[in-house]
Amino acid sequence: MSIAQNHLINSLASVRDEINKILRINRGIKSIVISLNDGTPVLSSTNDLRVASLLAAVATALQNIAVRAGNLTNSGELKKIIAHYIRDKIIVVSANNNYNILIRASSDAPLGIILRDIMILVNKIKEINM
Repeated sequence: MSIAQNHLINSLASVRDEINKILRINRGIKSIVISLNDGTPVLSSTNDLRVASLLAAVATALQNIAVRAGNLTNSGELKKIIAHYIRDKIIVVSANNNYNILIRASSDAPLGIILRDIMILVNKIKEINM
């Protein structure tokens, strides 16, 4: 195994540990998916690849629509997307130029805690230079 491959495996394991920690702390979070900007799931809190792929596609679609809307309205760079539904809330944040983080949580889960947890993941991804 090359040094680069070893680094990537260790980096992914580090992010996976952080995801598991966040899920233990915040019971309101149903799913966490980290995906490439093209919609490819990279890490997920679910073992169901179909669900991970669906949520990764949702993250990419929401981000693309929000970026386009921001460009049309000259609103500046996109920071985050928060969608509230009757049963759930979905939050999407760009971790860097390559990755999105989507968190799906129950509608009554505290938004401030979720945003804090997302920023922990964003900072972890930036720290390990994924």
